Amino acid sequence: MGVISFINKYFLGVGIPFLLMGAGLFYCVRLKFFHFLHPLKVIKSFKSEKRDGGVSSLKAMMLALAGTLGVGNMVGVASAIALGGFGAVFWMWVSALIAMILKYAEIVLAMLYRKYDESGRPYGAATYYIRACFGGRLGIALAGVFAFFCIINAFSVGSMIQVSAAANAMNGVFGLPQIAIGIIFALIVLVAMQRGRSGILTLTEKLVPFMTGGFVLLSLAVIFTRPSDALGALRSIFSDAFNIKSGLAGVTGFFLSGALRYGTMRGILSNEAGCGTAPAAHSVSSCKIPAKQGAWGIFEVFADTIVACTLTALVVLTSDVAV
Repeated sequence: MGVISFINKYFLGVGIPFLLMGAGLFYCVRLKFFHFLHPLKVIKSFKSEKRDGGVSSLKAMMLALAGTLGVGNMVGVASAIALGGFGAVFWMWVSALIAMILKYAEIVLAMLYRKYDESGRPYGAATYYIRACFGGRLGIALAGVFAFFCIINAFSVGSMIQVSAAANAMNGVFGLPQIAIGIIFALIVLVAMQRGRSGILTLTEKLVPFMTGGFVLLSLAVIFTRPSDALGALRSIFSDAFNIKSGLAGVTGFFLSGALRYGTMRGILSNEAGCGTAPAAHSVSSCKIPAKQGAWGIFEVFADTIVACTLTALVVLTSDVAV
């Protein structure tokens, strides 16, 4: 096994997911599992707030969802099942339940440390609270490193990989040339960017509900044609969740199992909780109460992983396609 493969399998594939899950459990304990124990309070916080113009909490959440819905919900789920078995879906659920509080925490921090431009419009990102919390040269250095990797991520996972997956799908189903799909995406983005932040917000506000609703309806249409297969798939998800695929036994084997490793990693990929990308979107909200905006982050993870990824998994597991 090469050095890169070793790092990817045991550090990136095991270490980082468990570090993020550990941080999520820390916040769960510190905040007394409020999103589990008091779901109605979380739902009540979605009530529209009075605001004088600006960006609504819902619109800010749509912007964040636009950045997470995509490859992780489809290709990520299929690859998790192929690499880790049916049980990987269960660990995606577990990672999402823990990641909800991570998303909440990073959004609340972004709201607390956000800035305002000359016209009074808010803006922010993880870089601002990283710099403020660590302070001094260390804070500046860490914020700079984070910003650098955000740029890399924007061009890779956030752009090329997403467009490539969509282009491959359109080519495989409709025979459309991949270069044409890439050009269409580029033109749409160009038109939206010409109007600045308002153009991007308007596009995501209209596109995300349509895209999500269509995906849910089509997925349910496939699942309902094979209800017995769907029930069998659910049983397989739970029965395979604790299947140790590594050659080691005991606790070590459990933590290195394919289902656990790929399930948690793909779960994090799908909702990006703890990655610091969502705060930039949520911080533009005109909401005055950070905790209320953070609640939208909890819903974001629910919609992204619990709903979308589960539907994808059931469609894959009830199809005749081998994974």
